[in-house]
Amino acid sequence: MRSVILLAIIAALAAGAAFADFGDIVRSWEAPWVEGSGGTACEGIAWDGEYIWCNCDYSRIRPRIYRCLASNGSVVSWFASPFIVDRSARGMNCRRWQGQPCLEIAVWDDYEDIQYVYRLNYKGEILGKFAVNLPNPSPYLSSVVFDGTYYWVTYPDYDGSVVYKLNNRGTALSSFILDRAGAANGICKQGDFLWFTLDSPSEMFFGACKARPNGSIVASFDNTRFEDYMYDCTFDGEYLWLVAETRMVYCIDVSNAPAVAPASVGRIKALYR
Repeated sequence: MRSVILLAIIAALAAGAAFADFGDIVRSWEAPWVEGSGGTACEGIAWDGEYIWCNCDYSRIRPRIYRCLASNGSVVSWFASPFIVDRSARGMNCRRWQGQPCLEIAVWDDYEDIQYVYRLNYKGEILGKFAVNLPNPSPYLSSVVFDGTYYWVTYPDYDGSVVYKLNNRGTALSSFILDRAGAANGICKQGDFLWFTLDSPSEMFFGACKARPNGSIVASFDNTRFEDYMYDCTFDGEYLWLVAETRMVYCIDVSNAPAVAPASVGRIKALYR
């Protein structure tokens, strides 16, 4: 009888260890770095259905975009980023365009003072771009995601980040102010919801939040192990991936989100009817 009880206890402990809690780090690794690049930042991350892509800006000195194994970050392939000197590449997403896989990257062109979404193939060749046209120009475009019909872009602000919904020509259709203090640098999609990276040094909050398309928050988490600025995020169908200013890439369990009361409608407005 004792052996049966002992086996039951061991099985229960093993089962508990196999499941992480909401917001727990499942695994982490460091994004690639080039010696002598002059910087350490990795500002974009994306999932292509098999691999994790990392946009390593390196302060625009020898910037590269890497395709990595999700298990440990080993580099599968890479190409030199075309965005150097006057163009700063930030958050990105993967999608299919005209039948071929591609990366779409939020780019701030300092020389033209225009913000673009660029489209690249997996060799780094530019396939196209469109300017982001906003009624009230914002400081800088931080990240972009495509939901199958529309684009969503984020402009981080510690007092309340602004998120815009765009058509495929870059025209803003609506916007909302995220109902959570903190800079939302990254954005990605999980079904009908949007995920945002968040950091608020004044509140010592470094994590992410999940929101409805009107900006109301349905779940959020932070983790004391982060302790650095969160840049971009992507969802692989099971886990949420975050990349931090320190080039650390975190795989996060976002299942079993804690139940929340119905959230208030975010501050949303229609720009065009």
